[in-house]
Amino acid sequence: MEGLTLSIFKGYADTCPAEISLANIVQLIRNDAGIATHTEKYRYYMQQGWKTEAAREKSSCPCFAVSVRFANGKQRADIQDWTHLCLADFDHIPTEKLDECLKLIRNDRHTLLAYITISQKGIRVISSYAPLEETRFRTESELHSQAFLAMNRHYAALIGHEYDEKCKNVTRLSGLAHDPEVWFNPDALPFQAQDLSPEQPPKSTERTSQRLKRVVRAIEHQLEAEGVTYAEHHRNEYIMRTGYLLNDYGVNRQTAIEWALQRFADYDGNVAGIFHSCYRQVEKFGTRHLPGKKSSPSDGDAATSVVSDIEAFLSTQGRFRKNTITRKCEMAETGSDKFSDLTDRMVNTLWCRMSKEVRSVRQQDLRAVIDSEFVELYNPFVRYLDSLEPWDGKTDHIAALAAQVHVTTGKELFPVFFKKWLVAMVASLLDENVVNHEILVLIGRQGIYKTTWLNNLLPPQLRKYFYLKSNSRNISKDDLLTLSEFAIVCLEELDEMEGREVNQLKALTTMRHVNERAAYAHYKENRPHIASLCGTGN
Repeated sequence: MEGLTLSIFKGYADTCPAEISLANIVQLIRNDAGIATHTEKYRYYMQQGWKTEAAREKSSCPCFAVSVRFANGKQRADIQDWTHLCLADFDHIPTEKLDECLKLIRNDRHTLLAYITISQKGIRVISSYAPLEETRFRTESELHSQAFLAMNRHYAALIGHEYDEKCKNVTRLSGLAHDPEVWFNPDALPFQAQDLSPEQPPKSTERTSQRLKRVVRAIEHQLEAEGVTYAEHHRNEYIMRTGYLLNDYGVNRQTAIEWALQRFADYDGNVAGIFHSCYRQVEKFGTRHLPGKKSSPSDGDAATSVVSDIEAFLSTQGRFRKNTITRKCEMAETGSDKFSDLTDRMVNTLWCRMSKEVRSVRQQDLRAVIDSEFVELYNPFVRYLDSLEPWDGKTDHIAALAAQVHVTTGKELFPVFFKKWLVAMVASLLDENVVNHEILVLIGRQGIYKTTWLNNLLPPQLRKYFYLKSNSRNISKDDLLTLSEFAIVCLEELDEMEGREVNQLKALTTMRHVNERAAYAHYKENRPHIASLCGTGN
């Protein structure tokens, strides 16, 4: 078993597998310095609440395929052969139970490999199972599906904790994490054919089993009549429709999931997750009856089904967040950590994908879900400041920055005034009750980079929140909105402003909130004034 070769990847984005022995996998978990660094950084970032940085560390960590060996990729079509290994993943284990669960797992005769996950809150277990020729299963996929159920139920009962049903996917990768006490027993006993045989229902549940068969037949006939088939590009829709109908017929959720994991064993997606989503419609549970029995008509809430479908689909496309400063939604596609504004074109693309792959929905419903609590709120200024290292308590960074400006008159005062303005700028970004009442103005000849220096006060990650207003004499509604959307507003040609315009600028500077309706918005919004003003002149 130590010489068994597996497919390993440099990270979750890597698509070029390399061969490695199981024994070397164990050595990487126990001794590799790079994996130890990734693990340490991930746990530190999670403690600080920096989920983006933590996700980056996790995705950069090497990972390996447990159940299959790959060639030239990591999709189902790239499967070369089967390892007859199976994965069980237990996450969110209470800290006080972790050691006890580890002890039980290590003492089990089937445990080949066990280690603590990168989150330090879970345990990953690997066991082997009997080869196909020693069982009565027809295909490797069918055998693996039953082995997954048998193994995961075994360990779940052993430690009293739920397993992750998504790991039944044969192409699932297991991320490495540093664990100096990783458990490896090459003499562990595989799950034998008798362990993998589908459980025979006791007599008391025979009636339930017969009803499930009748419900499945009724669902198959209905979907066939509607033209919904379990075919390429329509499998997700077929599984989802089946889940909703099983819920409507009142089939027990766990019974339905166990049936589905075997029925749709060739599907790469998260069947259990889809069914959990379908069964959230608790108000429709048991409202449909088999033909020949008295039915209870129900109008149902089609909108609930649509919303659940859209949420499930969007979760497969990437990560979304709502920028509380720009009021725009941002998206990072699956496999990428780079967020960009969600444009109309991208929304149209998502709508087309869902209509092709899942079901037809209205674009306005898709937009409604995107602009709802489904998408987390994100403040770029808070995120950036929280990511900085603590101040060393000695270095005066603001004074060093002020020293870059060569002042001809009153040069001893500039560092003081600049520090007051800069500190007030940061405070106004974090506390909506604070407004920076001062305007930092640089006067000098043209071409000495006054505006450039002011622009560079913001770090590269936040530089898009610098706004340059060329015509400072004319202040419009859009200018009012910039006070709530930008960190710095730079006013040019200040020396050309007249008395009335200066008074208007003073009022603008001390305004605590902006109460205006943005373009295409339905109502006026009361937004905090976050911008700090600066200016240049000749």
